[in-house]
Amino acid sequence: MSSDPSVDCLVLRIIERDDSPRKFDQDLYVLHDIERDVFLIRGKRSDLPRCPMKSYALECSTAYDTAHFISLIIPPEHRCVFELYSLDDLPADSNEITYDYLNLSKDPAKEVVAYLKQNTEPDKLVRLLRTLREVANNYE
Repeated sequence: MSSDPSVDCLVLRIIERDDSPRKFDQDLYVLHDIERDVFLIRGKRSDLPRCPMKSYALECSTAYDTAHFISLIIPPEHRCVFELYSLDDLPADSNEITYDYLNLSKDPAKEVVAYLKQNTEPDKLVRLLRTLREVANNYE
């Protein structure tokens, strides 16, 4: 990420819904680290009875690998919600960007767009991820 606090970063949130409209199965955020040229994945599964789930933090070097990982954990036949946020308050060190940090940072005022009833078809995800990589505002 950048040490400049005025850098906007697009963050894609993918929420896999369970049978209940209020409960998610997978909830993950994907963003592109401009400095290191990697995709960051921060996610969490919903808690199970008597088994709170831990969040995870991963990175991938290509849009293709990121898309295939997402399709692995959320099968394309499952329905999801895609939300796109523009965040300008991310830490300069991408290792400090956690699932909890992103979950607290999401704000309806920072939401760019949301799409219901989406799927995780790899080709569709690759196009979205390339947009995350290519669209940024460094105010230079």
